[in-house]
Amino acid sequence: MVPYGTLKNTITYTIFDPLILSYEITNVFSSETLSNQAVLVYLNDEQLILGFDYTFDANRPAITFNDAMVTLSVDDVITIVEYANTDG
Repeated sequence: MVPYGTLKNTITYTIFDPLILSYEITNVFSSETLSNQAVLVYLNDEQLILGFDYTFDANRPAITFNDAMVTLSVDDVITIVEYANTDG
């Protein structure tokens, strides 16, 4: 599944508290379950790596940053792009 197309939802957060590491997405997402959906995460326009920089929460619709790999600062911008269908 390669994220592509116009069928997407973009969520943007501006950091006001760098100690907050979890951010909401629209639906619970699992990269381990086969689907035609995809989610990309960016910090200040730099794409982050799933499993290294962040993980998906299995119990609620959210991502959680790995604070050992990602340093958040006030006014940083998180952009989450959710692709509902990667069929192309």
